[in-house]
Amino acid sequence: MHERGLQLPKVVGQQHDFLMVAIDTGNFILAYEEDLEEGLGSEYERLWVEDVPLVLASDASVVLRRERFGGILYGFKRGIFLNQEAFDLVRSFVVATRPSLALKQVLKEGGLSEITKGFVEAAGHLILYLIAEGYLRPSQEGLESKALFLDDQHFSDDRYYRPLSMEIELTNRCYRRCAYCAYESGPEPKIPLREELTFDEWGYILDSIRKEGVFYLEFTGGDPLSRPDGLEIIRLADELGFSVQVNTDLSVLRDSDLDKIASTKNLNFVGTTLDGSSPDSHDLLRGKGGFKTTLRQISLIAKAGIPLAVFTVVHKKNYTEIRKIGEIATQNNAMYGIAPMYPAGRGASLNHLVLSQEEWDFAVGEYMDMVRLGAIKPHQRLWYKLSRELRSENPARDQIWLTSRGNRALRVDPRGNVYVSAKLREWRPRYSFFGNLLTSTLADIWENSPLLQELRKIPVQPNFFDAVDIRTIPNYTSEIPLADGSASQHG
Repeated sequence: MHERGLQLPKVVGQQHDFLMVAIDTGNFILAYEEDLEEGLGSEYERLWVEDVPLVLASDASVVLRRERFGGILYGFKRGIFLNQEAFDLVRSFVVATRPSLALKQVLKEGGLSEITKGFVEAAGHLILYLIAEGYLRPSQEGLESKALFLDDQHFSDDRYYRPLSMEIELTNRCYRRCAYCAYESGPEPKIPLREELTFDEWGYILDSIRKEGVFYLEFTGGDPLSRPDGLEIIRLADELGFSVQVNTDLSVLRDSDLDKIASTKNLNFVGTTLDGSSPDSHDLLRGKGGFKTTLRQISLIAKAGIPLAVFTVVHKKNYTEIRKIGEIATQNNAMYGIAPMYPAGRGASLNHLVLSQEEWDFAVGEYMDMVRLGAIKPHQRLWYKLSRELRSENPARDQIWLTSRGNRALRVDPRGNVYVSAKLREWRPRYSFFGNLLTSTLADIWENSPLLQELRKIPVQPNFFDAVDIRTIPNYTSEIPLADGSASQHG
């Protein structure tokens, strides 16, 4: 059953730069800092006078995916959430169609009897925006778009049709052995090399999940570049049309890799970690020489024109350096993001460095102030909106203890096993395995895994991430150490 009207999903931090668009009889709902063009000028007039047939772009990255609230249009490293009326309008252009006919089709499906001026203006705004962004292109009538269109009725209130994104751990190998690594990556990987999926096995998985409507992949590890065929697997994902993000320590980045990365058509950005503004703070938990290497490598990436995001894992020894680290990111034309260290994996032994809530509030306050002043470019555009709002409370409060419920994203380990987060795997192992993508389809895991369904039913405390506070999940197999030296009382 599909909803009509202005309903749209809640905007949360892990949704990758989605624009929110809802139309009825002239209304737009827009999230983030940007608006569609307000003026109805000559282009708007020509749209209806010339009434040229338009079709969804046949670019491999374009996906049109139906959802309970309407649908998602994704392509060119950007996504749009559409309410039912907006989705019906976009769906009309899967086959080359004149805008006037598209409007009539939307009215018919919505059970409306007449075209109002407000509706025409709202639809015209959206069509012109989609033309400007490359989603819609002039075409001969009858030519069909190659855009993926899923007309499936298996919808649920507690999840999207398929994940919005998937994190792909190509390997557990990493040049460094960071003291806080939740995945226990390093030169001697926890998952033996012989147990990693082969190139062909990853190819099978990527092809299958693409056919199921997944559009965003975050390649991680370990360090995906430490795998000899890592860039070839990323290139394959790019050719399949995925929007890709590559997280790497940069220690093993070679000059010859830069051209390969730069040629990745659907690259969202390369992400790396800078944990301090000096060797003392950065190398403390990441290893000697890391600061010098990271600065050299991010400079090379910046000069190559490759989009870059710098992230800081925030702990007690660096939370006062957010401004200085952000300045380094800006100097290298990089986006900047922060996340708190949490006690999982090797980080479980560093409880004394886990931030108190007051320290995390301070770090987020510094970050939001820099966004507000234009001193940094946040890695997620939602922070522009959040930084403009007058808030008495940290919007990312309790993030140290929050975990996804498996309703928006999934992770895949080097063996092909599907799970949600390192926090759950560490402190709630009941929810550490939902299936393997070599032996089960994504659809089967996503829709039918009893444990995933159980996890989604856990009550969510109101928070920016629409996530579960792991401390509230009962029946831990072990206690979670808290920053004040005490432990979770669930047992």
